[in-house]
Amino acid sequence: MGDLVAFSSFSERRRSRDARRLHEICCALLAASVTAERIAVCEGSAAECAVRRRRLRLFEDAWAYAASTG
Repeated sequence: MGDLVAFSSFSERRRSRDARRLHEICCALLAASVTAERIAVCEGSAAECAVRRRRLRLFEDAWAYAASTG
């Protein structure tokens, strides 16, 4: 019985470590997307401005949510 509990604990730690790693990757990708979209808003044409700002808000919201759940 003790071996089963030890294996379960080991397995949980590994899953938790994998989840943290994936969460960090997700946050890094969202941060890069926010940065790229901010640049696109500044450099884009006036016709694209509204679309770019909307996308920027979506990326910022997703990034804020991901950062708060870590």
